[in-house]
Amino acid sequence: MGAACLPGAAQVVAWLNRRDLAHRLVARRAQAA
Repeated sequence: MGAACLPGAAQVVAWLNRRDLAHRLVARRAQAA
């Protein structure tokens, strides 16, 4: 079970990191505007 879940977990973490980065970029842009 653990080995099968690892790729999915890595995908979710990567997706969350990307989303967090996008939110930070938007927030910074909103502050600068």
